Amino acid sequence: VRLAENLRKEGQRKSMHVKDRAYQDNLNEQVFVKHQEKQRAQAAETATVDQWRRQQMESWHTAEEATTLRKERAAQEQESHNLKTDEAAKLYRLKQLSVSPSVTAAE
Repeated sequence: VRLAENLRKEGQRKSMHVKDRAYQDNLNEQVFVKHQEKQRAQAAETATVDQWRRQQMESWHTAEEATTLRKERAAQEQESHNLKTDEAAKLYRLKQLSVSPSVTAAE
């Protein structure tokens, strides 16, 4: 009788141990899944932040390049304007020199 009782108790203990182990495994799985989801969310957020930073750097470089091009264009236009102004001044002086002897002679 004792042997049968001991075997029954041992079977119950093993059964409880198996149930406890299954319950613990299930909890561990749930914790692991939640941890993975959290890691994925953090990775996605990090990727989004990195992408935003990259876009900011690209737009900053693009803006810097555009500013440089505008400055170069403005310098070229100013140089062209200066050349035209110098040319016009030379022509004006030549006209004055060609007109002034006759004006002086007429006076």
